[in-house]
Amino acid sequence: MRKWPEGCVESRPSCPACASKPLAGAVANQVTSGVAEARTIMSPGTRTIIYAVVVLGLFLGYLPWQVLQLDVALREYLDMVLTSCGALLFASGALLLLSGAYYLVSRGEGTPLPLDPPRRMVVAGPYAHLQHPMALGFLLVAFAEAIWFRSVSLVVYALLLTALVNLYILYIEEPGLERRFGEDYRAYQTATPRWFPFPFGRPRT
Repeated sequence: MRKWPEGCVESRPSCPACASKPLAGAVANQVTSGVAEARTIMSPGTRTIIYAVVVLGLFLGYLPWQVLQLDVALREYLDMVLTSCGALLFASGALLLLSGAYYLVSRGEGTPLPLDPPRRMVVAGPYAHLQHPMALGFLLVAFAEAIWFRSVSLVVYALLLTALVNLYILYIEEPGLERRFGEDYRAYQTATPRWFPFPFGRPRT
């Protein structure tokens, strides 16, 4: 019966774990003999230069060049992800804008324009889930454009719009709605998150 090397758990005619050992040993022997031969025919300085060229060329030349090839694939993947995110944000923002305008016209008997506001308070459609769906849709479209065009300037522009919209809502729109609709609007504010629907938003206290 054939005796297997110590530690080998295979019992088949061949042992993959052990089959690689002779090959590895042969490679190691060749490298060792090559180094020994180089010592006999080359000075330490020459050997140092050769070793440096081989090692540095491998780790600082060839391998970095191969890694750089990954940038192409990663750039294409990132481009696809950003394009998809931009399209999704744009579609979500446009849907909020259109649905919000529809309910303001059909239920509120007015328009989204502050100079011609709805005469009735609207709590249906997207307004049943958040207080300012059209403002949120407006900002989503702005950020979608920044992502779609890969523009840092548009990102800054969208952030400035976000700050301005928040200031307008906090200090102009909401106080005006509270004056027009009174207790009904205050109850609506308490029960409905300002920007994000549940489970991401919480009612204001």
